[in-house]
Amino acid sequence: MDVDLYFTSETNVSSPLTWQINSGLVQMDIDAKTEIQDRCGSTIKDMYNPQSITGANSCDTTTHTDCRIGDLTAKHGPITINNSGRTRAFYGDLKLPLSGDNSIIGKTLAFKNGNTYFACANIVQYPVMTAAADFNTDNITGKISFKQRSPLDPVEINMNLVNLRSGGGGYHVHKWPVPQRVGMNEPMCDNDHVGGHFNPWNVDMGLTYPTPASTTPEKYEVGDFSGKFGKLSSMNDYMRNVTDPNLQLFGKNTIIGRSMVIHKDDSSATRWVCASIWPGPETPMHVAHAQFTYPVIGHIVLRQPVGMWYAETQVYIELNYGSMSTSQTTGHKWHVHQLPMGDDMMSASERCMSVKGHYNPYVVDLAGDYSSMCSNENHFRCELGDLAGKHGKINIRTTMGKAQKYFFSDMQLPLSGPQSIIGKSIVIHDANSGSSRLSCANIMLKQPRKVQVSRWSATIDGSSPTGSITFTENALDFLTGMTKVEVRLASLHSDAAAYHVHKFPTSHNTRPEDICQASDVGGHHNPFQAYYPGPLGGSQDQYEVGDLSGKYDMINGVTYSTDRLDATLPLQGPYSVVGRSVVIHKSGMGAPRWACGNIEDVTPGATLIEARAQFDGDIKGYVHMVSSL
Repeated sequence: MDVDLYFTSETNVSSPLTWQINSGLVQMDIDAKTEIQDRCGSTIKDMYNPQSITGANSCDTTTHTDCRIGDLTAKHGPITINNSGRTRAFYGDLKLPLSGDNSIIGKTLAFKNGNTYFACANIVQYPVMTAAADFNTDNITGKISFKQRSPLDPVEINMNLVNLRSGGGGYHVHKWPVPQRVGMNEPMCDNDHVGGHFNPWNVDMGLTYPTPASTTPEKYEVGDFSGKFGKLSSMNDYMRNVTDPNLQLFGKNTIIGRSMVIHKDDSSATRWVCASIWPGPETPMHVAHAQFTYPVIGHIVLRQPVGMWYAETQVYIELNYGSMSTSQTTGHKWHVHQLPMGDDMMSASERCMSVKGHYNPYVVDLAGDYSSMCSNENHFRCELGDLAGKHGKINIRTTMGKAQKYFFSDMQLPLSGPQSIIGKSIVIHDANSGSSRLSCANIMLKQPRKVQVSRWSATIDGSSPTGSITFTENALDFLTGMTKVEVRLASLHSDAAAYHVHKFPTSHNTRPEDICQASDVGGHHNPFQAYYPGPLGGSQDQYEVGDLSGKYDMINGVTYSTDRLDATLPLQGPYSVVGRSVVIHKSGMGAPRWACGNIEDVTPGATLIEARAQFDGDIKGYVHMVSSL
């Protein structure tokens, strides 16, 4: 048992505390009905003693044979917690099972001052954490997968990369995730997009930095894979399994949510291809965001495993000013506040005052050693909402006028559970540690977006297909997230072949002879002007965004099903496919259009708001707008 304890309130005690494992759970961590002063109430029940051993006097402190499983005081003695600073200790317990019939998982660890409970916490098992960086760019495919059983175990890494064409060199974990592509020749892997190497321990990259694969992993940057395992030089395909004791999928230095970049083997070590490192499918994530609109613009994005409010939360930030005349400002404090913002978010004198004070549900004491103890190394000594204390002050805008980016992992920022920050707000204060409130935004939970084509129209010479094409994505508009594509089609024409996303939706006012034609739905959705058709067996980025059959495969037969993951098919942002249409073509000369259907939002719980501006003067026509809330 590794013990790291300190006081967070002014109700300190100088006498030793007894400690024990109790049956039951801390109700305050399960629901929001228990007040903090009743945190260690009757719900945690009595000392855990499944073997019904009587008395503490028979406990052998050397072998623990006749000890009650839950009697930590008898086995190890009481604990005195320092009134200032931290108390560290390490114990080996010969009778404290984490598995089997007498496991302490799901029980409570409690400290007592005499006969009174002083502090308590639920004992929760670490889940096995997995993650992967999926590459599908510039005809390079494959993935680098990660697995870690707990923070104390090494990370198991499986690397399987295809078609490097002897062009690969170094490869590293970088600071930020890969954003969604919005420009024609946008350099997705450059420093503005994904930042530099992930190097949390500030390893010196100077003259004494070791050559690749010449020493132990801790001598390299945490993210320097080519340093630790060797470069990719002269390889076409690369398959290897390694372990890394210096890498983390847990805690404040997790690589999940960051990115992996493969460089070219040239004199400039040019960044070549990159992919975000997302958790595995067995770890669904809550995604929340705070969107700032005045005077600061941008987002703070938060991600945490579903149902695991005690796990670390990834915090990704992009912040700028709406006015181009405002220069970079530095040293802004930022906090989670108690309430959502009101109508005062643009007030000149009382801005963001409606959100009340900092969110501090555990009543952390702010006097005494708070300013020295609350830090990036000690999140639990901070108010839950003290983001500046936990991660430092932030800047707004870079010196070059671009959005300022940050990535943090917060050890106590729940997106679920009774102390969840969802529905509260984030306040950014004035520069240079100012106290006035500069900007605020509500923290809102982002639901996975689900859209579908299920209502089909056909040209006048054929019947419509049945079935659906469903697209699901769990990411915000500027973060790359895989879109899951599920195709389930039946009643297909015998020569149905290609299928694509087209620019426009089909209209119910379209004449029968024009249904699905260019005058109705336009051409392929191709915002980056990719060549059509794309290369045989190419990577997804080499095809038109809407060329589904090019990226997957052609329809073959009267029924057709496939499941795919597509990193180039956004459901958010300026090039989203939502609201457009899918067209099924026939084989043959000119690939005639056979059937089409609109991509409609079917996100559970979503509310669709539609508006229309109708022009009947010198300009005739309409602008139709649809938004999903």
